[in-house]
Amino acid sequence: FEPYKDGKVDLLAPKLLFIALNLGGLALGVWK
Repeated sequence: FEPYKDGKVDLLAPKLLFIALNLGGLALGVWK
């Protein structure tokens, strides 16, 4: 495994999780 690729994945996963949480909160806000 290349360290560069691993570092990219480590940065990408939390970003996707953060975006998913934001979209979820927004959807709940609109729904209610």
